[in-house]
Amino acid sequence: MSSDQPPKLLVLPSFIVSKSEVHRLLSELLQIEDFLYKAGNRQPGSKLSLPKTTEDLDKFAEANKRNVLNHGQRIEMARFLRAVYKYAPEIGVILPSGSNSKILDGITKWFRQNIHAQTLLVRSTQNRLSGGAIIRIKHKSYDFSLNNKFTSNDNLLIRELSNHPKQTQKSDSRANYS
Repeated sequence: MSSDQPPKLLVLPSFIVSKSEVHRLLSELLQIEDFLYKAGNRQPGSKLSLPKTTEDLDKFAEANKRNVLNHGQRIEMARFLRAVYKYAPEIGVILPSGSNSKILDGITKWFRQNIHAQTLLVRSTQNRLSGGAIIRIKHKSYDFSLNNKFTSNDNLLIRELSNHPKQTQKSDSRANYS
């Protein structure tokens, strides 16, 4: 098989992370399909302008070596996206507010390599989360946050503080003058 031939199985590129992104790409493909169908039934001489494709759709088609203007390949991509939308496993990921997008990319890549090639993420943020993440799968949550780590190690902190000698009265009186 030459490298110019399209792959037999379509892939979900790493930049497509959520169900809403899959839906948006599917809608865009169907709009192009509708436009080209109507263009075939138009009166000769009437002016047409093909709808512009988004960068994401272009990247998706390129990753799968498909042509958006080819009817068969367009339908194949639409069927694939429909199946992903309907059947792909969804993982809930709660991250701290303002977290880097590379973190989400890494989580997506890990799930797609180790769990399922078409895993989709439901992203959310939480202000009270100071670091780490909380992963939700169906009816189970896994708390990998720093908050959870600190809470679970409270007794260790208390024990370590109690092992240290107490400050002397002299050092306490200096603290009052500063």
